Amino acid sequence: MDCSRAINEVEQRDMKTWSFRRYVIIMEYEHKPTLPPPIIVVNLLWRLGLHVYRNKTQTDASGSGDADRDNIGICFFIRLIVIVCESA
Repeated sequence: MDCSRAINEVEQRDMKTWSFRRYVIIMEYEHKPTLPPPIIVVNLLWRLGLHVYRNKTQTDASGSGDADRDNIGICFFIRLIVIVCESA
């Protein structure tokens, strides 16, 4: 009996690990720029424009910004600064 319980625990832990790694890969793919490095500025400006537009329309509709969206925006700007500093 103990052996089957141990196997079930390992399988559950393995499923959680697999799900987390899958999520990381999907998010990495989603945030990957679509253009090559010299033209990446166009992509960054496009994403910045979308972020500002979404933030403005969401604020107008609800009256306040969403904390998760604000965190995503902060991460976006930090990533933008890192990319610009690396290319300089």
